[in-house]
Amino acid sequence: MASEFLNVTNNLREKYDFTRIEVSGVSNRLFSYFFVSHTGFVYVVDRHDYSKYIKLGSVFDKDILTKWQEHGDYEAVGVRANLRINL
Repeated sequence: MASEFLNVTNNLREKYDFTRIEVSGVSNRLFSYFFVSHTGFVYVVDRHDYSKYIKLGSVFDKDILTKWQEHGDYEAVGVRANLRINL
């Protein structure tokens, strides 16, 4: 299954070479992102159950970055940044 996924993503990279397609495991992505819905609601992955999310508030809340920083993992952010630089 993993090899099938890599084959598909490699084909996409070749077909759409004008954009970057990032491929990495879930463990590298956890706690390095926050998500914003189309309505402006911000959420993160729950540390205790990776299949769930924690709602943080609105993207317009003055303290939204502080809330995200409480849930973020700076080491994971560094890993993700290095992966993007080396794409």
